[in-house]
Amino acid sequence: MKSYYRLDVMCTAVEEVEEKNGDFNTHSRMFDEQEKTFKTFAEVVKYLKENYSSVVPTLSYIDDEDGKSRPSGLVYEFENSDGSHAPVEKWNQEDWITIYAIGQKTVNSETLGLVIQDVTA
Repeated sequence: MKSYYRLDVMCTAVEEVEEKNGDFNTHSRMFDEQEKTFKTFAEVVKYLKENYSSVVPTLSYIDDEDGKSRPSGLVYEFENSDGSHAPVEKWNQEDWITIYAIGQKTVNSETLGLVIQDVTA
């Protein structure tokens, strides 16, 4: 089997909405999904640095079959803007990224830690 890495990127717009009672609720909407492939892990890190250099990622988690949470990817949260989205000038965006290795297993938590160290260095 050929070795490669795959990134699944889910882009969401996040909005805080004030309810009638004065409370705020967060609403998010996915507006784009991308799949990217790379031959090496170094290429993954390079892509993340080039696209998210000003943002420090946090870990995302999923529950295993036994109910224990484990890291599954990275979340980049930032303010975005685009003139084509008028009348909205800026919005909060979260990009949820899951990194897969050979055989479509998600990359383990040690590797995710290395990604965070590499992209923030």
